[in-house]
Amino acid sequence: MSTILKRKLNKLDSLLNSSTFSIETLKKYQSLYNRVFKNAKCSGYLSVDVVDATFHRVRIWEEERPWNTIEELWYPPNNLFLPGRLNNPNQRLLYSSENENTALIEKSPPNNSKATILSFKLKNEKLICLELGLSSLKDEQRKFKKQKDRILHNYISKKCKEIVPEDKPHLYIPTITYANGFAPAGFEAFAYDSVPAKFTGTNYAFEPEYIKHNFIFEAARNVKIVNKKARDDFKVICLSQGNKIENGKIIYTDIEGCQSHEISSLMNLE
Repeated sequence: MSTILKRKLNKLDSLLNSSTFSIETLKKYQSLYNRVFKNAKCSGYLSVDVVDATFHRVRIWEEERPWNTIEELWYPPNNLFLPGRLNNPNQRLLYSSENENTALIEKSPPNNSKATILSFKLKNEKLICLELGLSSLKDEQRKFKKQKDRILHNYISKKCKEIVPEDKPHLYIPTITYANGFAPAGFEAFAYDSVPAKFTGTNYAFEPEYIKHNFIFEAARNVKIVNKKARDDFKVICLSQGNKIENGKIIYTDIEGCQSHEISSLMNLE
C-alpha cells in the first residue's frame, strides 16, 4: 500500500515539475490528485489558546503614505489577488503570523521601502486550527488511524514548507487543492510553519467570514526597512503608530528617535 501510494505521489511531483506545465498537464495532475486524496483524513485539528495572542500582518506602502483603514490592511485590491500557499487567485484568506518578526520576514519588504504592520486579537478564547505540519508537534501527537493518512499528511506538510518562486505559482497547486477540496470542515484557520523564517515561526491563514466576526484591532505601526542583507536579516525603523480608529481611519502618532530594530529568523529562537 505505502509503496504504491508513494509512487503515485512521485508521479504527482513529476507532473508538477514538468518543464512545460500546460492545461493538459494540470488536468492529469488534478485527476491523479483526486484519486490519491479521496477519503483521506490527513490533517488534524489543533485547539489554540488565543486569550493573550496577538496576530500580525504586513502590507508594503504603494505610495508615500501609510495605510489608513483596516480594510486596506486586510486584503489587497481585487486586481492584485494572486495564488498563495492556500488560496486560489481571487480567493481571500487573511494571512497572518504569530509575531511581528515573522510577519515582516514573510513579507520581506525591499530595502528602504516602508510598510504598515497590522496587529489584531480575536474575540474567541480558543482558535480551532487545521495544522499542516507544524514543527512544534511531534509525529506521535498526530493520531492517524491509517498509514495512508500519515503519508499524505507528510506530503502536504512538505509542500507547505517549500519556497515557491514568483514565476512558478503552479507549485502552490498541491496545497491549494488540498485546502479547497479535501480539508475537513469545522476549523477557523490554517496553521503552518513560516518558510521564509526558516520554520521558527507560525503562520495563521483565516477564513474571511471568521475574521470578519472575530477581529479586534490592536494597533498599526509604520516602519522603514533598512540594512537589508537577506530575506530574513534586516532592520526596521519605527515611523509612527496608531492605537485607535476614528471615523473609520487609523489615527497615527509619530515615533521620534527610533534607533532601529533587528529582524531575523534567529530572533524567534531566543
